[in-house]
Amino acid sequence: MSHTNDTKSTFPLSMGCCNRCRTARFAREVSRKGEDAENLSSDARKTDLSSEKDVGAYQVALEKVNKAKVLEPNDAAILTTLGATQYRLGSYEDTLKTLARSAQILSDAGEDPDPLNIAFRAMTLHKIGRAEEAKAALYRLRELCKDRPFAEDMEVQDHLAKAEKLIAGEQQ
Repeated sequence: MSHTNDTKSTFPLSMGCCNRCRTARFAREVSRKGEDAENLSSDARKTDLSSEKDVGAYQVALEKVNKAKVLEPNDAAILTTLGATQYRLGSYEDTLKTLARSAQILSDAGEDPDPLNIAFRAMTLHKIGRAEEAKAALYRLRELCKDRPFAEDMEVQDHLAKAEKLIAGEQQ
């Protein structure tokens, strides 16, 4: 099977001789449009933060963050955004897998846990009926949010409040 180096091609992602070629073609097409992983993930995250109940907006966000994931498959922040978007769309099992991967990347790099990851994990666990695990994740999130820089981070505090409301029994 031959591999093409035609960077001017505009074939859809489904076109290509193998997964490697399709992925490379997709990455070239995305970069040609001036999109990069960080911008795509940022756009998707804005949709999540707006807390709209519009499934269409979350579908668009999912497409963007999936594009970002193709470009940066081991970026924990992108994976957390993907997990948050999956949560908003009700794909709870996928959410847990994605958030676990993100947490593992941070752990392997010796970095601190991401409180947004923990917030969405707690809410997801609650949604699928794993109440004790949800409460444990919420406790961990509360502890993490007591100290700087998270104690002063309004986005993190907002997600802590959402997780607390949901797990306390209020609909989110």
